[in-house]
Amino acid sequence: MRSVFALLAAQLVWIGTITLVAASIRADVYITSDGRVSYQVLNEHNQTVFQGGNIAAYMSGRWCVAPSSYSNTDHTANSSSQPLKLTHQEPTNGVFPVLGRYTGIRLTWRCDSSNDPTGDWIVTSFLTFERESMIAFQLEYPNGAVNTTLQEDVKEQTAALATFPSFVVNRNSRNSIDIVSPLLPDTLSWEGSFVQSVRGLSNGPRGGPTVFYNAASSLETVIIGSSLGSRTLVNKNNSGPIFWNTFTAGNHYDWSRSKPSFSPGVSGRISSLPRSFQHSYMLFEGVQGSGITATMNDWGSIMQQYANLDGKFTKMSDVTLDKIGIQTDNGAFYCFCREQNCSNVLLQNKQYLDDIGIPVGYLSFQGAGTSSGRGKAAPWCIQQWSADGGQDPNHYPLDTKTFQRALGVPLQLYAPYYCPNSTYFGKEFPWQSVISNPELPGCKDFAFENVHPNDSKQFFQWFMKKGIDAGMKSFETDFMNRNVNCVEDFVRSYRAADDFLRGMADAASDLHIPIQWCYASPNEVFSALSMPSVTNFRVAFDFCYGKSYDIGESSLLVWALGAAPSKDTVWSTDNNHTETPGCSWTPDHETIAAELHVILALMTTGPFGLSDSTGMTNATLVQRAIAKDGTLLQPIKPITAVDSTFLKTAPDGYLYGTYSVGPSWIFVSFQLKDAYPVTVKDFFPRIDQQLRPELLLAVRSFSDAECVEGDNAVHSGCIRLVTLGHDNHNNDDPIVFIAPPADFTSSPGSDLAPTVVTVWRNCECNGIFLLGELDKYVALSSKRFDALSCTEDGVSTVVTGSVGEVIEITYLVPQTNEVSGEIWYEVGKKSVAFAIGARIPIEISVHKEVTNTVK
Repeated sequence: MRSVFALLAAQLVWIGTITLVAASIRADVYITSDGRVSYQVLNEHNQTVFQGGNIAAYMSGRWCVAPSSYSNTDHTANSSSQPLKLTHQEPTNGVFPVLGRYTGIRLTWRCDSSNDPTGDWIVTSFLTFERESMIAFQLEYPNGAVNTTLQEDVKEQTAALATFPSFVVNRNSRNSIDIVSPLLPDTLSWEGSFVQSVRGLSNGPRGGPTVFYNAASSLETVIIGSSLGSRTLVNKNNSGPIFWNTFTAGNHYDWSRSKPSFSPGVSGRISSLPRSFQHSYMLFEGVQGSGITATMNDWGSIMQQYANLDGKFTKMSDVTLDKIGIQTDNGAFYCFCREQNCSNVLLQNKQYLDDIGIPVGYLSFQGAGTSSGRGKAAPWCIQQWSADGGQDPNHYPLDTKTFQRALGVPLQLYAPYYCPNSTYFGKEFPWQSVISNPELPGCKDFAFENVHPNDSKQFFQWFMKKGIDAGMKSFETDFMNRNVNCVEDFVRSYRAADDFLRGMADAASDLHIPIQWCYASPNEVFSALSMPSVTNFRVAFDFCYGKSYDIGESSLLVWALGAAPSKDTVWSTDNNHTETPGCSWTPDHETIAAELHVILALMTTGPFGLSDSTGMTNATLVQRAIAKDGTLLQPIKPITAVDSTFLKTAPDGYLYGTYSVGPSWIFVSFQLKDAYPVTVKDFFPRIDQQLRPELLLAVRSFSDAECVEGDNAVHSGCIRLVTLGHDNHNNDDPIVFIAPPADFTSSPGSDLAPTVVTVWRNCECNGIFLLGELDKYVALSSKRFDALSCTEDGVSTVVTGSVGEVIEITYLVPQTNEVSGEIWYEVGKKSVAFAIGARIPIEISVHKEVTNTVK
């Protein structure tokens, strides 16, 4: 074997520039006769999008460095480093699961001066795909690696243990902005708890993928850089599970910690790697001109398929995503119930909601009802679970099982981790535990234990069965960022964190229990790609602390990766200005801001948990979000920040968008300092004007004049009509409507009063607009309407309702005035009554009696 590698090394010759498959983006690799390798990413105009830096790997306690033509750096820059020598190069081609066919080059490197085949070797591959929108960088360790924990990074624990890929960063010393791509100088990423967005590069193992774009342009080019996870290769055509928590977004330096570089990859916290370990990183370019939202959608679809190769993956049904519920999380009125009989208080609250026409589908039982630990232990840790008899009998005289039976709806139960003195680990149990280390970065005050990865599935099956016996239909695990990043056994291992998460999720799948992972960072969202039981993630800080409306950018990542975002608990009034324990009063707790929280909770498509005091719920407001049986009338897509919010000309305030059946589009704005034009490029899915250059749209604010049957819809102020085409002053990006400025002066929180605008397009063949239920925030919810189709005679759909429910559907029919020839739109109404819970097909005809009266 030694002679083979020596022969390969002897045959290495200068081969000049290697250009892989011509594509929108492609890798350009340059190898000199002395083994220096340089690379860059080029676009279709041969412009440099990213400039590659040094290739280096940390193995056996020292850096192994391959100097490049870019920097001329050699290993002598660090006395403990070794040269990384190129020993072999070969073209490669094949088919990558889901990503498709590729061509590329594989480079084999040796770290020491010997030719020992059992020594430190790595293989770096540059792969360009036929679909012309992707590049992959693949790093392999044929013999594995030992002693890989980066000693110079033990405090921060953010760096990657190999700088491949690594892109040169131009750092602006005046404002500390890192520019990775001069062509795409702006970046969006996600980092830390609640998957919070970062306008810049994220950092370390709590970081996530990166979106590269140009905020000074119209987002013509958008590229997403993201991990494709790590695997151990069994053979060429077979590999083990994907490990996502190996990833770090890096520390924004190269291996020497002296040159600014974008170096995402395998976390330098990991202590060793097994044989045939492989990590892949992808650059994905969106369709030209499609923008950030569409590119995130396309990239996310690929990621979902890539993580589920059998093609049978769907998220589990979850009552918390389908029905309105009661929430007792931090900031909820009954989070810290201080009543003498809290069991009775919650039962009375549920009865009150039933009485005012809000039939809740579940109760999320958290707060003081979960059995929480304090003192030196991590917040909310479980000493003995409430479902296992651990509830405080002084405040909760009914045990959880008896309480759930009296309540009459299922429970979502909560268990983030376990107190160091919990009852669940010890000699009497067959499973091991792992212990947190509060000395790890970001882990201060988090002393807890959890189950060892080897026993995760067995433990959670046993544990969740206790909850099921007590009436649990949904499970929440909290502080996921801490669970993953504060346990030494997890951060030092290439697989332990993912095995722990997979064990929990597999146990839940077997028991048909959906899970919310709260307080998660991006790697956990990636982990859930192949976990049907993990249905949703919190994307906002607790309602308790204010600003839980800031969800537009964090929701983008969760949506793209196939889960539902969650906004947290909801107040529908100011609850008499009552402050719950630990929660200071903020303007968004005022009644005028309550409508915003209701709308966003609904439109996240995640859980909507009411948390008002008994007697304080605004039924009118809440009923705009639900059907008679409590079904959440949600849009198809979670609401997210629209594309214009990423431009230099972005609105000063919030502008979110989503869509539903039709398609119909819904926009929510608040805190806008000035009026802002909403254009076609803010729509997703985008309106294709090339196919329909004279497209007619109907626009209506939720507060506009009532649409009265028989009226002229435009003259009455019921709707506004907008024609996209030659009469619009901006043909490239026509304005559809103007979002109004917010009121910053009337009262505290008045700037948080939302403006909700819905836009419909008509049936091309007959001109009818199906507007849907105009008394609901989502007029054409996919939970109500499906199978919508247009014919020459009208429009047909199928509506779903419950026993005794009556709904009113509004539509517009084009009419022609016989005298003037003017086309106007008459408001039509159709009432649908459900004698039994059913799906009822309905048809609306275009044929109306022609009138000579101009309305």
